[in-house]
Amino acid sequence: MIDPLTSLLKMAASLLVVIGLIGATAYVARRYFGERLGMWRAQPVIQVLARTHLGSRREVALVEVGNTCLVLGVTPTQISMLAQVERPSTAPAAATHSERRGVMTS
Repeated sequence: MIDPLTSLLKMAASLLVVIGLIGATAYVARRYFGERLGMWRAQPVIQVLARTHLGSRREVALVEVGNTCLVLGVTPTQISMLAQVERPSTAPAAATHSERRGVMTS
């Protein structure tokens, strides 16, 4: 007859080994293939580059849609396009958030 405690310990040990193998595989995949796996992530189509509050519940936002930058006026009841600016083709495509933020503050 099989001892229930022994079979329970064998099952728990097997489960821990399987969970450990899954964790190790995930770690190795992220460590060695992380950059290549990341290229499959979809880039956001719309990005808010900067926002400036003008007063009580009013703000101006700089939003990038594709290669176009929109300057939007935002209130609780309405969003209005104030200007539309095409991004120059010579500008670096991957500007940092702080560089983009400088567009509104300078």
